[in-house]
Amino acid sequence: MKQPILAIVLLILFQIFDSNACRTNLDCELNGECVTGSCLCEPAWTGPTCAILNLLPSTNTPAYRQDRTSSWGGSAIKGPDGKYHLFLAEMSFHCGLNSWQRNSVIRHATSPVPQGPYEPAEIIETYFAHNPTIIRAPDGTYLVYHIGCGDGRSNPITTCTNGTTPNSLKVSPLAECGGGSSSVLASKSLDGPWVKYDVLAPVNSGRFPFSTDNPSPYIFPDGRTLVMFRSWYGHGVPGVNQTLIGIASADSWKGPYTLPTEPIIPNNNEDPFFWRSEKGYHALFHGMYPYDQSKYAGRHAYSPDAVTWYFSPESAYTSVIHYQDGRTITFARRERPHLLFNDLGQPQFLLTGVQETWSHDYTYTHIQPIKV
Repeated sequence: MKQPILAIVLLILFQIFDSNACRTNLDCELNGECVTGSCLCEPAWTGPTCAILNLLPSTNTPAYRQDRTSSWGGSAIKGPDGKYHLFLAEMSFHCGLNSWQRNSVIRHATSPVPQGPYEPAEIIETYFAHNPTIIRAPDGTYLVYHIGCGDGRSNPITTCTNGTTPNSLKVSPLAECGGGSSSVLASKSLDGPWVKYDVLAPVNSGRFPFSTDNPSPYIFPDGRTLVMFRSWYGHGVPGVNQTLIGIASADSWKGPYTLPTEPIIPNNNEDPFFWRSEKGYHALFHGMYPYDQSKYAGRHAYSPDAVTWYFSPESAYTSVIHYQDGRTITFARRERPHLLFNDLGQPQFLLTGVQETWSHDYTYTHIQPIKV
């Protein structure tokens, strides 16, 4: 009897002193099961605490890369036609990313396969419109959440030629278009037509949230809607520059939305992508602090109830991408994360906007497979 007792004592001591030993599924970031002190991760996640996206080598062709035209990430969904539909931010008039608040439009693109490449179709919202996220409501309506007023009054730059913005134009005044709020384009078809709804706007109360941009929705089967968003504390607060995440709620995607008074976590992040798994709620962010893209480009938060949130100390992914042909590229920027799920609801691809170098602002939309 002494040996089994000794084994149990040793196991308990191991769990106490091993910082990676788990006690519940929360210790596995709701991406795996805690079994006898160890995390058994779902295929899409890896690491001792299931904190890291299990990314596979990338295909050699980006999801969306056009000659002389910059784009900055997008959100994809499988349509009833069997095709995959990508809604992305594209800089008009052959300008680069630095023109985004004046030139960005929302482009629809399609592909017969989820990894692309995606071919451009129509523009569904003119400048300025940015940061699109596609979701299907329970009644079958397709919704594209985005920022920007999209009415053509953003004074776009028209003198670009090669997908970059000339240095002399980078300090041009930015358009006041949208006021830090979010809108929704709605359609019964992925091919449109689209009807616009202005749904989420900050209250100018001098406190959080100062803006409600970077919207990412989750819609319950009964229509209740949560929208995760970024609030930039720099809006109207001299000397303060924080970018924090909140969640608004409504009985319907049309609103009206109830805004929170506090962020879900105190950490600085932007570009949330919000989803629900069998174990709980999750979000991917572009990590803003520490700002080291080669180590902390993507961050993960998780919650059992969408109320109490936990922020992972690990990086979900970095700006270093390995390719199937053996190349490795460390991108200057890798932002705007979105997941594309397979028919079983498993994360299958990670979409991001990437910039190869700080020497110019040409950007494109990247996709990388995830182990399933």
